[in-house]
Amino acid sequence: MSYATLITLIAALGGLLFGFDTGVISGALLFIIPEFHLGAAAQGLVVGIVTLGALAGALLGGAAADAVGRRPTNIAGGATFIIGSLVSAAAPDVATLIVGRFVIGVAIGLSSVAAPLYIAELAPAGRRGTLVSLFQLAVTIGILASYVIDRMLAPTRAWRTMLGVAVIPGATLVFGMLPVPYLAFLVGSQQGASTLAYEGRNLALLRAAPINVGSLLRSRVYAERRSTVFTSATLAVGGTFDYFSSRVGLGPEIEEMILPSHFDFYHQALVCLPTDLPPPEHESFDMAVEELVAEVARQVGGRTLVLFTSHRQLRDVHTALKQRVDLDEVLILGQGIDGQRRQLLKTFEEADRPLLLGTSSFWEGIDIPGERLSCVIMVRLPFPVPTDPVYAARAEQVRDPFAQLALPQAALRLKQGFGRLIRRSTDRGAVVILDNRILGRDYGKAFLDILPPASRYVGPGSQVADRVSAWLEGV
Repeated sequence: MSYATLITLIAALGGLLFGFDTGVISGALLFIIPEFHLGAAAQGLVVGIVTLGALAGALLGGAAADAVGRRPTNIAGGATFIIGSLVSAAAPDVATLIVGRFVIGVAIGLSSVAAPLYIAELAPAGRRGTLVSLFQLAVTIGILASYVIDRMLAPTRAWRTMLGVAVIPGATLVFGMLPVPYLAFLVGSQQGASTLAYEGRNLALLRAAPINVGSLLRSRVYAERRSTVFTSATLAVGGTFDYFSSRVGLGPEIEEMILPSHFDFYHQALVCLPTDLPPPEHESFDMAVEELVAEVARQVGGRTLVLFTSHRQLRDVHTALKQRVDLDEVLILGQGIDGQRRQLLKTFEEADRPLLLGTSSFWEGIDIPGERLSCVIMVRLPFPVPTDPVYAARAEQVRDPFAQLALPQAALRLKQGFGRLIRRSTDRGAVVILDNRILGRDYGKAFLDILPPASRYVGPGSQVADRVSAWLEGV
C-alpha cells in the first residue's frame, strides 16, 4: 500500500470518527508528519498511533467537558499538544517518537470535542458552524506551520526547533478558544447590539438583539404574506401609529384604525396624581413611596400591585414595608425576593390581602380580573435606561433620542401598566402615579394624553389612600 493511500484512509477514518473538520486536520497533520528516516512499517505505525490517540482523546474529551467545562478541556488539549510535540521533537528512538505522537493524537481528540461544545454555548443560532470552522482553521494553520518548521530545521534538532514545533500549535490550541466569545460577539452583532458579560467558569454570556427589526420583518414576514394585521390596545401614541410603524418597518401604504374602548373608564377607573411628593431623584423619595404604598395597602386590604423601574428601589422599599407593624395582616411579595413572576402571581391570586412589588416583566402580560387587583401604583415614569446597550445603539441612529425613542417608549409602557387594572367591564379600581414629573415637566402631557379618560384626583399625597378607598367603595 502506498503512503498516499494510507494517508487518505487515515484521514477518512478521522472524518468518520470525529467529524469532517477533524478528519481534515488529521489528514493535513499526517501528510506533514512522515518520518522519512523510518521505514514504511514504522511510518504506518506512527500514523496509526496518532489516530488511536485522537480516538482516546475524543472519548476522554466528552467526559472532561461535562466534568470540568469546555474551555478547561480545550486548554488541557493545548497543554497536551505541547508535551507531545516536545517529546516527539527530542525523541532519541522510535519508541519515544510513538509516545509523543500518541500524546499529540490525544490532544487533537480533546480539542475536537471541546471546541464545538464550547462554541455552541456562546454562538448565536445559525452561526455556530461558522465559528467552529474558524477555530478549526486556526488550529490547522498552527499545526501545519509547526511541522513545516520541523521539516525545515529538523536536522539540527536544536532546542529552538523543539520550542518552535511545540509552542506554535500548542499556543493555537490553548488560546484558540479565547477569541471564540469575541468572534461570536462580532458575528452576532451585525445590525444588532450585543453585550458580553463574564459569568463564572463558562467565561462569558453573550446576548444579542437586532437594532432595527423592521428590515427583518419586511423580508421574513411581510414579503411572504398577502396581508398582515397588527392589533393591540397599546400601539398608538398621541393618536398615531408613527412610533410603532417606524419600529416594525411599515410604510405610508398601511391602513390604520383606532377603535374606542368598550370600557367606561370614567366610572371604572380613578387616576391619582399626588402633587407634594419629592422628585424621584431626591433621597427622601423612597421613604415617601414606602409611606404612601403602606397607607394604600392598609386601607384597601392589600389587593395592590406596585410597579417599579429599579430592582434596587424595589428591594429597599420591600425591606422597609416588611418592618412595618401596621402591615402585619398584609402579605408583602417582592419580585426576585419572594419568588419569580409565575409563582408570585399564583400566590397573589390565592392570598386574602396581598401586596405585590414588581419590575419590568409585571408592567405587561398580567391578567388579574375582578377585586383581586384593585389598585396599581406606578412609582416612576418608565423611561428606558440610557446605558442599556440596545437602547444606546438605537439612540445613535436618530436625531432626537428622547423625543423619538425614550418618550414614546415610556408612554406606551405607562399605558401597559394602566392596562393591568381594568380587564373586564365589571372591574373597578385606581391607578396612582407617584412621579411628579408627569405634572411638572413639559413632556408630562404626553403621558397624560395616552392614559384612558378616567376620573382623576390631583392633590396632596396624604389624601390618596382615602380617595382610593372611597372610590373602591363606590362613594
